Amino acid sequence: MSVDPTPTQAPSSSSDQQVKVLLKIGDLGLKTQREKEVYQQLKNKDFIHTPTLDPILLQEIGMDTEFNLIFHMLGWSKFWNITELGSHLLTLEFLCTLQYYEGGIVFWMFKQEIMLSWGELSDHLGFSSRCILNIDSDLPNFERHQFWREISRDNFYSQARTSDMEHPTLRMFHKWLGYNLFYRDDIRKVRVGDLQLLYAAINKVPTSHATLLVSHWLSIPSL
Repeated sequence: MSVDPTPTQAPSSSSDQQVKVLLKIGDLGLKTQREKEVYQQLKNKDFIHTPTLDPILLQEIGMDTEFNLIFHMLGWSKFWNITELGSHLLTLEFLCTLQYYEGGIVFWMFKQEIMLSWGELSDHLGFSSRCILNIDSDLPNFERHQFWREISRDNFYSQARTSDMEHPTLRMFHKWLGYNLFYRDDIRKVRVGDLQLLYAAINKVPTSHATLLVSHWLSIPSL
């Protein structure tokens, strides 16, 4: 897909601005074969609001304080506790058009192409500017097998599950990741990205997981 080096600029005059509204599927304006194929995969899926852990439960077990500390250390203070209504049509348009490009992502919103670098995406999502952006290359001294031995009862990272973790805060944090960020049928599985974020939390490394989120969003049509 060819991409312009800069996003389209909005008109300077308010009289020239068009009201941006999506009222029906036909308003999405999907163009490429890939976009239409992704739509076919998504059209019959249920669209629900993101589930979350009961805040009263977290308060009663003292995990609300633990989470505030974890999210502050990770640079997520402005990211983790956001409550907004969703839009079925905007979600469809975003997921159908989302693609990687060198250095970031490109997608369409209200029929307008938008390009964001990883840094811009991280900033829009609310991550601190202190956060590392490339979790695969910039997370210091991370080795999944060694780290898994440190936090679990197992010697090898294989078929890892939440219940294998020794510390209750790590178990609850992993459940939060599964419910809120990377929802899937079996949130008990500890994936490499989950393990990287657990490692960042323990080692107090401010970390943006924007790349992990995009990978998850791109996988949604095939889930």
